[in-house]
Order: sequence, then C-alpha cells, then structure tokens
Amino acid sequence: MSAKKVISAITQFIADVYADSRLTVRGSAVGGVRHQNTTTVGNVLGGLDTLHSHTLSANALSTDGQGLLITAHGSCANNPNSKQMLLDIGGSYVGGGYPAISKVSYWSMTCEVYRVSATSIKTVATFHTHEASTPTSESTVTTNTLTKTLSSTLSITVQGVAVSTNDIVCEASRVVWYSEA
Repeated sequence: MSAKKVISAITQFIADVYADSRLTVRGSAVGGVRHQNTTTVGNVLGGLDTLHSHTLSANALSTDGQGLLITAHGSCANNPNSKQMLLDIGGSYVGGGYPAISKVSYWSMTCEVYRVSATSIKTVATFHTHEASTPTSESTVTTNTLTKTLSSTLSITVQGVAVSTNDIVCEASRVVWYSEA
C-alpha cells in the first residue's frame, strides 16, 4: 500500500471517529465519548439544580451488554451547609441520591450502566468525597435495576441540592458509550 493510501485511510479513520462519536474497528463499534461538558456550573440559591445534562440518542443501547460509563467531578463550598449530589438517568435517581454532605471540598461520581434487556438497565454507581481540612475520604456504592424505554432518548443529569449559591459546583462530566463484550 502506498504512503498516500495509508495517509488517506488514517484521515478517514479520524473523520469517522469524530463524526460518529465512537470508535469503529472493522465495522464493529467498540465505544467512545458520547458527551463531554467541561463548563463549570454551580447551584443557584437553595433547592435542586441541574448542573450538567446529556441526552443519549434513541437506540444508543440497542443490544444487551452495551453500556455507558458516566463520570462527573467538582467541588463544594467548605461550609456547614447541607449538600446532596444526585445522578438522574431517564427520570430515575441512581441509588435514590447520595447522602447529604457538609464541609466537603471535592467530590466525584462514577456510574456504570449496562443494558440487560430492551426495557431494563443495571447501574453501579460510586460517589466519592474528600474533605480538604482533614485527609478523610468517603465512598458510597449503590446498585440498581431500572426500567427504561431504550428505543427513546435517555437523559442523564448531574444535579445538586444545596442551601446557598455555589455550595456545589460541577467542573466536568462525561458519558462514554461502549459496545457489548
């Protein structure tokens, strides 16, 4: 194969990856970043606020075993105000929401989602906090089976419940899609 054909093939491969937001190898999709948000967003006053949101296209999880890896991270104001982080997938809170936290400086969440049937997904979520004033960390792990219509779009939102503006800040979130094994 000539150098020109190799360069053309590499250029086409890169274009395909960016156009499809997933990696395709020999006709089989193996995964890739579907959505990413690096805009810093904080809550506004008290109550529930959506900090980041993503919408997965209909039928993105069309085969059993396909899945998502959802990650988000940010910071919390170092004050005694109650703060709660939530991950909503298609209108259902994963794990029913994470417990209220106070005086936490940094947080992160990771959730693995995989399709088990045309109307069901399983989730395994980990929420991690780290308090800046003392070197303590806490993790919470939850698992769920959720009933969802996967032929429709699927919304994914990172939410926060807090008392004062910017008690909770989301600095980045990402949704990575992967194919069945």
